[in-house]
Amino acid sequence: MPTTNDNRTLKIESSLDQPAPEKGWGDMWERIIIRFDKTPRYRGRHKEKLLELFQERRKVGIERYGTPLQAFNGRNVVEDLLAEKFDALAYIEQTMIEKPELVSIMLTMFDETIAHIETLMNHV
Repeated sequence: MPTTNDNRTLKIESSLDQPAPEKGWGDMWERIIIRFDKTPRYRGRHKEKLLELFQERRKVGIERYGTPLQAFNGRNVVEDLLAEKFDALAYIEQTMIEKPELVSIMLTMFDETIAHIETLMNHV
């Protein structure tokens, strides 16, 4: 089993192994939408579509859990993020197989995702 930098055993919980989210604080999607909308560097050609997709993800969370994603919701946020990053690696690999024209981009994303995972492992 992997270890952290201080030799603690790293245990990545499946999102199914963690408790269902409890009532927490705030609305993470609302914060993302506001930050994205107000930040000049995010003024690309896909801005409006991305805002629409963020709203849709927020809606899915509310439909599924009865609330948008909130902080301090009883789950281990770093374990949730790591689980999502591990899933991203599998989707990156799948994309390289199904969309060979994207291999170069996917290899960069793979490297970046591994770097994110390694950074997060220091905080579990």
